[in-house]
Amino acid sequence: MKAKGKLTINAIIAAMKPGIRYSAHDLSRRLKHPVSSVRQLLSLDVALVRLDCHSENRGRMYSLAGTSRSPGTHVDTRIRPDFTSNLSGYMAELNTRQALAMTTRGVR
Repeated sequence: MKAKGKLTINAIIAAMKPGIRYSAHDLSRRLKHPVSSVRQLLSLDVALVRLDCHSENRGRMYSLAGTSRSPGTHVDTRIRPDFTSNLSGYMAELNTRQALAMTTRGVR
C-alpha cells in the first residue's frame, strides 16, 4: 500500500463523512496508509476529543464527534477547546429546578 503524504488527524477527519461509522481498516483503505499507523493515530488523545468511538461486533468503529447518534440519547461531556461544554446548559437547568423546588417548599 503506497502512502500518500503524511498521516494526520486532520487527514482522517477530512476522509470521514458525518453520521457514518468507520473501522480502522476502512480508514486505512481510504487514506492508503497502513492499518497500524491509522490505529496508532486513532488512539491519541487528540483523536479521542474529535471522534466518537463505538464498540461493535466488528471491533471499534469511529465517527465524527456527535454525528452518528440519534438526538437526545447521549450527552457529550467533552470540553471544547474554548472551554465550553454541554454541561454548562445542564447545570443551568439543575439550578432552575432547584430554585423552583425551593419556592414550592416555601424557602426563600
